[in-house]
Amino acid sequence: TLYSVAWCPHCRAAKDYLTSHNIPFSNRDVELDSKSYDELTLKYESTGVPVIVLGSGENEIVLKGFTPELFEESLKKAQLKK
Repeated sequence: TLYSVAWCPHCRAAKDYLTSHNIPFSNRDVELDSKSYDELTLKYESTGVPVIVLGSGENEIVLKGFTPELFEESLKKAQLKK
């Protein structure tokens, strides 16, 4: 899951990366969806975007910010937790 806003260049980079690498994701625009904004601020304790959530429950990994290197490193961690 990608928490983002339309005008954010880092969010756009994350979307472009995920799309170009055929990685399925759901995008939640926190400016348009108050429930997603609440999840971002309350559950993930962030007011910044992008935030990418890999996995769920005990296996959840939360990335605050985006670089391809950070994403790939976190993806490896998520795969090891399965």
